[in-house]
Amino acid sequence: NTAPDLSACDPAALDATHECDGAAGNELAADAWNAANITALEGCALDACAGITVTSDYDFANLSDLCGETGEITVVYTVTDECGLATTIEGTFTIEDNTDPDLTACDPADLNSTLECVGIMDNELAADAWNAANIATLEGCATDLCGAIIVTSNYDFANFILGCGETGTITVTYTITDECGNDI
Repeated sequence: NTAPDLSACDPAALDATHECDGAAGNELAADAWNAANITALEGCALDACAGITVTSDYDFANLSDLCGETGEITVVYTVTDECGLATTIEGTFTIEDNTDPDLTACDPADLNSTLECVGIMDNELAADAWNAANIATLEGCATDLCGAIIVTSNYDFANFILGCGETGTITVTYTITDECGNDI
């Protein structure tokens, strides 16, 4: 009449945190975590009267949706003895994204441009197009294993620093942000 004893099992050891490495990598890591937890429980669960079997309700499809490919899944492990008596314990697998988007495929030189002066109004149109092209370039070369990226800039033609005549320069900062708020 006594269910398996889990007092020798450390519930905190059943929890794990994984750095997001894409949907396929996340699922492989979660599968391995679940299998390791079953093995650990088989080693620490005690039953004086019978052998035990450990099962779980693990299903990667139950991963909660946080941001990008991150999330959390809580799994219930059931330790059952040969007489049908059972004890349960939970473990939580958390996928985090603490990694900035990757810009290694981007060449900063591609963002610089020198244009022939065509008058202040046309200069502004050219600068607008240059900024839009830079955003498109960064959207094409920046990557993130854990989700989509968003490219923004602090572009404002009012920041154009006049040189001689209608010539000048403008410096723009581009920010690449992933779905979890990591940016570079």
